[in-house]
Amino acid sequence: MSSALSTVEVPVSLDEVSLSVARYADDDEALRRSALQTSLWSEAGRQFRSPSRRREWVASRLLLKQMGIGPEQVSHLPSGKPILKDSHLYISISHTQGYVAAMRSRRPCGIDVERFSPRVLRVRERFVDDALLRPETEGDALIWTLLLCWSAKETIYKCMDEQGVDFRTQLHVLPFSLQQSGELQAYETKTERRQRFTVGYHCGEDFVLTYTLGA
Repeated sequence: MSSALSTVEVPVSLDEVSLSVARYADDDEALRRSALQTSLWSEAGRQFRSPSRRREWVASRLLLKQMGIGPEQVSHLPSGKPILKDSHLYISISHTQGYVAAMRSRRPCGIDVERFSPRVLRVRERFVDDALLRPETEGDALIWTLLLCWSAKETIYKCMDEQGVDFRTQLHVLPFSLQQSGELQAYETKTERRQRFTVGYHCGEDFVLTYTLGA
């Protein structure tokens, strides 16, 4: 793998998916060297003024390249959802500070990676009903649980590709017992289909990863 990316091994509980997670260097020079053989660095410079956004974008494209997906194969719907040109396969991409994740499947899919941070405590009322939380959940366990709820809903949102979704009232995560890796159940009430989702997850040293498949 590129010297700018370091593979993170995670267990995958869902079939029919190709999934990869990597840590990327917070270093423009390392990413630039890794992107020298492509136009990725110059393309990122045209698209993003923010150095952090530029690094995230380049790292995600380098990860896709490691999965056999070239930048010329990736396009975007008006919603911003990434798609593969002239392919029956689906992809999903996510990035957070220091990490990138990507997923490919024959079915609609969604993936999300989030860095561990207590900031989620300040916005919990925007996306979660506290009835989901066990009364004894506190401290770091509460942060991990809230991050998983947010990440799972982000993953479902990506898989649905619907606009105007209210994360608190239209995306629902059923109560679950926090483990390092596992699955949780969720459903949406945004559409008439009322889709249900099995969301795989993994809690790393300082990140959470969630992923799911649609119908």
